[in-house]
Amino acid sequence: MNPVHEFLEKGDYSFDEGVAVLLCFSNNRGVNDFIVSSRDKRHLHYELARLSRYPRLEPIPGRKLPDCLTKKAAAPKVEEPAEPANPAATEQTPEAPTVDDTDTADGEEDTTTFLDLQHHKYTRLEDMPTPLTKELWVKNSDEYKELQHCHQMMKEANSDAGRADWRKKVHQLSQSIKDRWKLIDSEIERYQAEAEAKAKAEAKPGEKKPAFNPINARAYISKALKEEKWDDALKVEVQRRVDELLANDVTIGKDTRKRLAERGISL
Repeated sequence: MNPVHEFLEKGDYSFDEGVAVLLCFSNNRGVNDFIVSSRDKRHLHYELARLSRYPRLEPIPGRKLPDCLTKKAAAPKVEEPAEPANPAATEQTPEAPTVDDTDTADGEEDTTTFLDLQHHKYTRLEDMPTPLTKELWVKNSDEYKELQHCHQMMKEANSDAGRADWRKKVHQLSQSIKDRWKLIDSEIERYQAEAEAKAKAEAKPGEKKPAFNPINARAYISKALKEEKWDDALKVEVQRRVDELLANDVTIGKDTRKRLAERGISL
């Protein structure tokens, strides 16, 4: 079991406990220093949630597990129950559903577990820093529920053809969720990097900001607006170009702003 996953399963934790866990497993010095100095628990929780998704997470060499991970609550003493007359009838605790009993489209075994896909269980909607990341989070949360349903239907199918149809839906949804989490992660990394850069710039007001050329951003937005449908990846890229223009005080025309707003872009 992933130790960060177990840590988050326990529930609420102090900022110092969370930082101790983060520093044990994360080697990203820039992010670590920023969290420690800003004492931003939302940022801390996001980083811990991301670490909780790795199936084989080990401490950074030379770093010891913090006390909050090594200390375990004493198990309460209970009397041994009498052996049931029919052991086979003993109720079993159901295991968490997985999708590792299916095959991928190219015939390779899929070892994806639902733990890999339920990032939203630990990364909350309120942890999302922008309207776009909140929108993507909600989409993943909804698709995860649909994925659970499809997986259950696949297990209950009474024919090979029906099972194959549900299996295909399971793989499509699991891949969609994974791809969208990658977009969310990259967008939050960009947001955090910009926040760090802004903080550094404010600390050194004498430094000149490099000149920004809006041509490429404008061209990308113009081309994207000609597309009838946008997928999540394209929407994220357009939002990044718009944010670049706004951050550099570049004017966006009224008609363009209207068309972007209609596509759900924040201005």
